[in-house]
Amino acid sequence: MTYCSPLFGKRRFIKRCPPFIGIDDFAFRKGHSYGTIICDLSTHKPVALLPERYPETISEWLKNHQNIQVVSRDGYQAFRKGIQNASQSILQVYDRWHFVRAVKKQIDACLTSILPSVITLEKEETDQQTFPHETKLQRRQKERAEKKWMMIKSIQQEYKKGKKKVELAREFHMDPRTISKYLNITEMPVQVKRKRKRQTDGFEQYIQQLEQEGKTIREIDAQLRKYGYTGTLSGVRVAIESIRKERKQQGIKESSVRISRRQMISYVWKRKSRLLEEELQLLEQSFKMYP
Repeated sequence: MTYCSPLFGKRRFIKRCPPFIGIDDFAFRKGHSYGTIICDLSTHKPVALLPERYPETISEWLKNHQNIQVVSRDGYQAFRKGIQNASQSILQVYDRWHFVRAVKKQIDACLTSILPSVITLEKEETDQQTFPHETKLQRRQKERAEKKWMMIKSIQQEYKKGKKKVELAREFHMDPRTISKYLNITEMPVQVKRKRKRQTDGFEQYIQQLEQEGKTIREIDAQLRKYGYTGTLSGVRVAIESIRKERKQQGIKESSVRISRRQMISYVWKRKSRLLEEELQLLEQSFKMYP
């Protein structure tokens, strides 16, 4: 009879071990000591706990249960060796999780060998009009500007009603000089963003040309260095990101789209119901280009 550990509830004894079992290890103390748990694949209930995970321990237990036909396990080599030493007739199979992971690894390796690092796909033409894209930061800046303009108008209205600048400064918690400045404003103030100096200043047009040709960041960096660029790779990356961001904000419609191999592989493993329409179209075009 096999004793089941009280960790799983009441103590009980199983007279006969099931023919189909699953085996895995667990930690008594992670990184120091491990044991082995054996479960019935039909009922998904524990059958036995072994104090170790050595091949000899596994073999000894299996030899005492001659009716076992199939063992589901992971890739731990001690389990494989222990089962083989116990009986050559026992069929060893991968458990579902490790089997799916191994299949995914092989498919990813196959896709990596077929797909280029950057995939260029043609966009389908539509009659829909494109509009400039507004970022979250721009929306927040716009909201703050509108809120400030409303405050300025309220200050001007209170001043017309006869309130003094000192009283307005005390009411709005501002310096009197700021109140005087707001009283002279006739239009909504526009914030002008100062352009920061970059390592790539002087190479903007060439970077834009190479980016439109589909060159990667490293390829663009290598080309720039031939013409005297001495900055860093991250400087080139920032310049390219700003070009793409500006193009997106202006609503310029591109005839093609570039997508990385890693992103395309992630589309392959997504459920079809979770894919966006654009992602699904890109995936179908990719399958046609690389059957």
